[in-house]
Amino acid sequence: MSCALCFILVWLAWGAAFNFPLSNLASPLGFIGAGAYSLLLARPREVRLSVSWLLGFVLFLSFLHWMPDAAVIYYRYYDLSFAAGSLAYVIVCGLAALQFVFVHWCARHLPDRFDCALALRIPIAWLVGEVLFYNPFPWFIGSLQLRFLPFSQTADLLGQPLVSFLVFWIMGLIVIAFSSPLARAKRVRLLAVALLILLITSAYSSIRIWQIHARSAVSESVAVAAIQGNDPVLFEPTDEQIDEKLRTYLNLSTTLSPMPDLIVWPEGAWLRPITNGTQKLPTNFGLSDRHLRRPLIFAGRLGFPNMNGSSWNYQTSSNILQPDGDFAAGYKKRYTLPLAEDIPFREYFPWLTKIFGERYFLPGKEDLPLTVDLSKGPGGVRLRPPLTIATLICYEDLIPDLFQQITRKYGADFLLALTNEQWFGTSVASEQHALLAAWRAVENRRYLLRVTTTGQTILVDPTGSIVDRIPAFQPGVLSVPKLPLTQMLSLFTLLGLWPLRILSCLILLIILRHLGTMPRRLR
Repeated sequence: MSCALCFILVWLAWGAAFNFPLSNLASPLGFIGAGAYSLLLARPREVRLSVSWLLGFVLFLSFLHWMPDAAVIYYRYYDLSFAAGSLAYVIVCGLAALQFVFVHWCARHLPDRFDCALALRIPIAWLVGEVLFYNPFPWFIGSLQLRFLPFSQTADLLGQPLVSFLVFWIMGLIVIAFSSPLARAKRVRLLAVALLILLITSAYSSIRIWQIHARSAVSESVAVAAIQGNDPVLFEPTDEQIDEKLRTYLNLSTTLSPMPDLIVWPEGAWLRPITNGTQKLPTNFGLSDRHLRRPLIFAGRLGFPNMNGSSWNYQTSSNILQPDGDFAAGYKKRYTLPLAEDIPFREYFPWLTKIFGERYFLPGKEDLPLTVDLSKGPGGVRLRPPLTIATLICYEDLIPDLFQQITRKYGADFLLALTNEQWFGTSVASEQHALLAAWRAVENRRYLLRVTTTGQTILVDPTGSIVDRIPAFQPGVLSVPKLPLTQMLSLFTLLGLWPLRILSCLILLIILRHLGTMPRRLR
């Protein structure tokens, strides 16, 4: 197969997969793209690095096409034009494409012994590229295998990069077996190794899935209702618009039947800042005769004066409002988005605030869980232990380390992501975000409830299966009468990505050492 044809096949397969991320097509297209990529770099020294950059560039352009519109909406305070948003989109895609160059460079300079009889050159090079290359949109080729349970379950060992490695390894073995002039015995051996990998991963996945279902059947459960208001983007909201938004969420929350143990609103449902240190809030927000009858979790802005008292600082936090009006702020968002929420390096270059203004949020410092008392008996006697919920806000559910750190330290009962996705409009970005976030359930073997303003509001079980959702772009309630509190142990929860980071660094050192011994004409 020619280089040009492999290039086009990779672009079409992976581009289509990330444009239909939650469909049944994503998994086979991910495999097809990995096979074509393995063919493209079968002889990495004969392919220019510029070809890899171009492949990454057109691929990112094809599935991040929503970025210009989203940038215009998200950075509305700066009156960003569509042309400026498009320029940022092109720059981001160009920089992200350097990951493909890095993978190609690693494949080119890996010692030949990594090829041997097991076709490990491309899988190892891709693993190093995924683990070590910084990408603000943390995507993995393994992400496409969410619905392919024989592979996706291995993410609870070493994370999604392991899934990517297995995809490339199997496809590399198949590609070499059928594209190279090999003796029949060697071809059979390569295919046997591919089949053995598939059988081992399938056996492991079957055992883990059985354990998950067995544990879920006997675990304590909690009834939860997630509210999706489908409210519009409000650039400079008036008090009337804020109140109307709150009424939507209040009406959906106070008419539930049966009433759940816990109600959850997404980020963006509450727009007014709450003064830091507030301990009481009206449970009807002063808007109607309907009051919340169950604990409410929602994300909102905490406001407090800065050091000189001339203006206010803010933090986005996950909060708890009890039916008696007790209010407590919990986890503070740790990863703020540049320019829209925070100004990078403003501590060192204060003059940046004169250019971009002072609309910034302070990042949180601690990875604390949210602790919720669900029921108290007469005299305030607790009837059940409080829930420990690992809660992240917005973009944070894309970062594998964050849920892993909270779950490892505090043993979370379940995972909760509060997100405002109005900026994405009706684009595929919401589905892409949901796909990448769903892997947190597999990695940590907990149920993940992801609550958004417009979609995708989903419930993901510990196998990564989306078991329920609210249709996008309509108000609704995702009612979960029994959410099992599984608390299963996983290797990923204990160690995170650190084993693969250390391994990737060691491989990079091997590459650098080998590069020093290669003849100059081969570098």
